[in-house]
Amino acid sequence: IENATLEYRWLGGTGVLEEIGNGIYGVELDSVLVGPGLYDIHVSASKSNYVFRTASSTLEVRAITTEIIVDEYYTTPVGDALTIYVLFNDTSYNRTVSDATAVAVWDFGNPNLVPVGDGEYSFTVPETVAIDTYYVTFILSKANHETASVRITVIVREIATELTTLSGNEFVSVTIGELVQITVVYMDTDHSTPISNAAISVLQESGIIDENDWTVADGDAPGQYIISFIVPVDQQFSILIRAQKGTNYDAKEITVVIVASPVVVDPLMTMITYGGGLGVILFLIGALLYVKVFSIPKVIRRLNGMIKAMSKGKIPEAPEAPGRDEIIQEIINAGLVAVNISKPIDEIPTETVTVVIPETEALLSELAEITGLTEDDVLAFNADLMRMKPSERAGFLMEVIRQEKARRSEDIAEKKKKKKVSRKAVTKAELEEVRAKFEAMGFSEEQLELLIENARNLTKAEIDTLLSDMGGSIE
Repeated sequence: IENATLEYRWLGGTGVLEEIGNGIYGVELDSVLVGPGLYDIHVSASKSNYVFRTASSTLEVRAITTEIIVDEYYTTPVGDALTIYVLFNDTSYNRTVSDATAVAVWDFGNPNLVPVGDGEYSFTVPETVAIDTYYVTFILSKANHETASVRITVIVREIATELTTLSGNEFVSVTIGELVQITVVYMDTDHSTPISNAAISVLQESGIIDENDWTVADGDAPGQYIISFIVPVDQQFSILIRAQKGTNYDAKEITVVIVASPVVVDPLMTMITYGGGLGVILFLIGALLYVKVFSIPKVIRRLNGMIKAMSKGKIPEAPEAPGRDEIIQEIINAGLVAVNISKPIDEIPTETVTVVIPETEALLSELAEITGLTEDDVLAFNADLMRMKPSERAGFLMEVIRQEKARRSEDIAEKKKKKKVSRKAVTKAELEEVRAKFEAMGFSEEQLELLIENARNLTKAEIDTLLSDMGGSIE
């Protein structure tokens, strides 16, 4: 049936079908007007003298298929910002999708991606993110398009480094006793920059080079470090040099082989100076080792090593030290070596020797009891003692008591022998001589006055006895 009127109606609007010919009519529908879904299309056909007819059809509008093009893994050194580019693509028509809604979901929130253009969007990992592994999910969507999502892994790692010798050679040939200087270069390979203020350490398993025997100094350029030490043996050994800086840089190690040989001596000189020249060479080597190594006490070397470790931020290891029992055992057994006796620790007393220092009051009471001093005399004597140094009082009193006891013993002995002793008082000249003797012995002015005052009541024989016991006499 030609020249009929066919009309259509659906959610996207109404209109008239166009006659194509031979009873065929058609219309173009724009799916953009409705979006994805199922829609009924109603068509009615009419013509004069013909029965009016209707028909319906269902139209399925599908969403445009999409995809996100991005790498699955990304790595970046700590302290660097990382920009990741995401491409949103229309796979139905093989074209990019612009003006989409793009969001990133990760540990630090849900920021929007930045449109770059032509279906490309960017996401930035800031430089403040710490070393760790992070997972980021990108979600991109647009009207009439399928929503696409993808999950990627971002690894924030340590800064890559490299440790090499400046010469490029990891073998060093030296002679015994020679000062070895090895220059190493510590580089940041992520940014091609030298690393300054790094911590450099040297390890030597066989113990040929102790931690106190090497030094580290900055080189001529940034990132260069000079390790210096003296080779004490004529053999081949290796050292492990380690460089690190904080927690953000990758620590690196390098092994350097040291080939040490004896000092080369001219054959003719060896023949001429045989027996003497060899001794001189050995003496010089020994002197060099003594000055550089053995002249420094082991305790000082250990302390230097601990100070060096603390300056690098490390906790120094506690050195081995003998305990109290071992020290006492060594001292006691050292005196018993001559008689071939050695005492074990359990036979050595654990208590130290008790030293009793008499009090001044007790010494004054003892002196009063010996000499018969009255209470007033004791007070006056004590007042004189107060003018002396505290450290001298007890010694002075003990010496006076000793002399008094000696004098009393002699008096008693003389009385038993029934010998009469003349108590002829000393003269002024003799007192001056006594004063000079005491002054030569180092007594202070206050002590001299006290001694002379007591000497006035003594005989010349008693003063001679006192001076003789103290190292002098009256001529």
